[in-house]
Amino acid sequence: MNNSKTNLIQNEKGSVLLSCVLVLMAVTILGVMSIQMGVIEMKICANENEIRKAFYLAESAAAEGVGRTAEADPIDLIDACPVWFHSKKQISEEKLNFRIPAHWDVDGHGQDNCIKGAIGEDTYIAASELRIASGASLVMTESRLHINVIYGLCKKYGTQNIIEIGYAMRY
Repeated sequence: MNNSKTNLIQNEKGSVLLSCVLVLMAVTILGVMSIQMGVIEMKICANENEIRKAFYLAESAAAEGVGRTAEADPIDLIDACPVWFHSKKQISEEKLNFRIPAHWDVDGHGQDNCIKGAIGEDTYIAASELRIASGASLVMTESRLHINVIYGLCKKYGTQNIIEIGYAMRY
């Protein structure tokens, strides 16, 4: 009986096969893991690309708002504010804060405080009068320098990117 155990231990037939199978299994596991990591990296890159596109769309909407503000008649900005341009009084009364996406209400079926941007779908523009620049009213023959804030919003790709641009204008 003792003799058969020693023969079994000394018999090395099949040990190379077992070693090869173990090495192949380890290489297969490493290959599958690297493929999975590659797929995950591709998804991360796609998500980052979508977020970057949404950011640039929001920035473009804000730039469009600056253009619209620059082209607007100062009388319209003072008296007959367009739906997307909010006076300082209106901002304080309605407690609007365009840094909060819910205050845009696009379209939660409440009052929309913005307009749709021309750049792309799911882009919106809003603006608010922040304040009159200090020292801007010292010269009585000139108009006052108003500091406005122009906002761009992009709700594409399931994100809500908001860009804020300060804009000074005399009216």
